[in-house]
Amino acid sequence: MEDDVEQTILLTGITDGDGGQPTSISVVSDNPSLFSTLKTATDTTLVYQTASDANGRAVITVSVTDADGT
Repeated sequence: MEDDVEQTILLTGITDGDGGQPTSISVVSDNPSLFSTLKTATDTTLVYQTASDANGRAVITVSVTDADGT
């Protein structure tokens, strides 16, 4: 996917935290130089774009936490 356009990934199965607490999503890469964009766009959407002329491997970690941080 070298020199790719921006892509969107819809996350499903995410519900409110205990007692209806709102949730937040974070995303990180162990190799951020592979991406020109890697972010959450909404509470259920991730957006990424590979960096120009980049190649390699990356582990992408997506975390969902509620207001208590759990």
